[in-house]
Amino acid sequence: MVVDLGCGDAALAKALVPKGFSVLSFDIVSDGEWVIEADVCDKIPLPGSEAGGGRVVDVVVCALSLMSTNWPECIRETRRILKDNGELKVAEVTSRFTNVKDFISLVESLGFELTKQEQPTTHFTLFDFKVSAPPNPPISAKDWKATLKKGPTILKPCEYKRR
Repeated sequence: MVVDLGCGDAALAKALVPKGFSVLSFDIVSDGEWVIEADVCDKIPLPGSEAGGGRVVDVVVCALSLMSTNWPECIRETRRILKDNGELKVAEVTSRFTNVKDFISLVESLGFELTKQEQPTTHFTLFDFKVSAPPNPPISAKDWKATLKKGPTILKPCEYKRR
């Protein structure tokens, strides 16, 4: 199963479902047909726990969807729902990164391992991660607060300009 977080109009699902893939598309607003309403930085409505078990997702795609300052919450939720051999694919605007190594380090601290990084254009950076061992010991509440504070210093929040 593929999960597209921050899917917009569900273009990925519309392209893959006719080819036989199972795709669930989540965004802050539902379209009533393809998109399931969910704040993916709060709770993705799928089974799984940080301790393991019940996970059903093979691949999570975050294409230009880590927009808010609490984006580490989204990564943590992604780890919760992915199977042990699952993959996380991230595409983000290159100019949003203050430090790509710190971004990778934070994602890896939440139970992932970087398998590929590329910058196909000057505008976008792509990352492939695979699930690794969960953080052991689990992240304490104090450490989690510190991780959340790092979020907007590593990946700048999106700024919308009026035209």
